[in-house]
Amino acid sequence: MTDLSDETRNYWDQFYQSDRLGIEDIPSQFATFVVGEFPKSSAIIDIGCGNGRDSFFFCRHVKEVVGVDGSRNAIDHCNNKSKYMSVDNVGFHHVDLSTDACMAFLDGLAVDFSGTVAYARFLVHAIDEDSEANLLKMARYVSERGGAVALEFRTHRDENQKKETSMHYRRYINPLEFMENARSAGLNLAYFTEGFGFAKYKSDDAHVARLIFK
Repeated sequence: MTDLSDETRNYWDQFYQSDRLGIEDIPSQFATFVVGEFPKSSAIIDIGCGNGRDSFFFCRHVKEVVGVDGSRNAIDHCNNKSKYMSVDNVGFHHVDLSTDACMAFLDGLAVDFSGTVAYARFLVHAIDEDSEANLLKMARYVSERGGAVALEFRTHRDENQKKETSMHYRRYINPLEFMENARSAGLNLAYFTEGFGFAKYKSDDAHVARLIFK
């Protein structure tokens, strides 16, 4: 996640320091959906990878996985786990979406972007508008080179729903407004849906939007 403030940074570092062992080996519903949508992709860039639950799942389906996150504890956890598991087709990197360094990071990646999916689950609603703009720049960078972009986030209809995780910085996104921001950033929408049942975790049945840009 991006470093919005010291308080937010500390929240995510403490969150991932606990390893979240109860969910780390179970991929999200969105991850399995994306693998089904892009069975021939060669690489996936997991932006806001957290504890790596989806990144390690992707390793079984594509040649190369790149995980990035703004929490150093999350990246340390993922790198330690990849070494322990001897997974050699994934790399994890600390990247702060609130700075232009995220674009320099993409420039330095030696991947075939024409076969790449930029993936971000539950990231958009956890970052501020400036970081969202940088995320859309990253998405355009990938799509302009022939890749695809897959995003899932909590919508404005989720604001009053029950949450399993503790209170922290969240924005609740209006999907239509986000789609307009994406269009203005040069992205072409290929798929959109929203609703309940896509991201259920215990009693937290988030109302989410799923979007694919190609």
